[in-house]
Amino acid sequence: ARDVAGIIASEAFHSFCAIAILANSISMGYQINYLANNRHEYKGREPFGFVVTTTVFTIIFLLELILRILAQGCQFFYSHDVFWNLFDTVIVCISTFEFILVTVTSEVHGVNFSYLRILRVVKLARLIRILRLFNIFRELRMMVLSILNTLRS
Repeated sequence: ARDVAGIIASEAFHSFCAIAILANSISMGYQINYLANNRHEYKGREPFGFVVTTTVFTIIFLLELILRILAQGCQFFYSHDVFWNLFDTVIVCISTFEFILVTVTSEVHGVNFSYLRILRVVKLARLIRILRLFNIFRELRMMVLSILNTLRS
């Protein structure tokens, strides 16, 4: 568990997660815009590239969540970040559930996927994760300003 804790405490891990959140937000924005402009063309189906992209981000965020839970144990649900941790857990569970549901039912023809629209709307809440980055950038800005101030003196 200490090795996992070291991984999630590293700057590389935080940077990777921040980049993944940003890339996912950009990807979702593009997908929403593209599907809105081409809705007649796809009739409930998403282009294969969108499915792959969504799957990759779902796996990344699922692995991130698993690593954080392994490293923090019960503290994951009792730390000062409890709101973000629960929010991430709900969003990742919904994304994973949707992935499994689509994968299992994709073999069945004639299945009505309109109920998945509800899950997609909830998945849009993932965009709220970008707010978490503001804390990272605020801390980074404070560190840079501190370094600059020490260089002046």
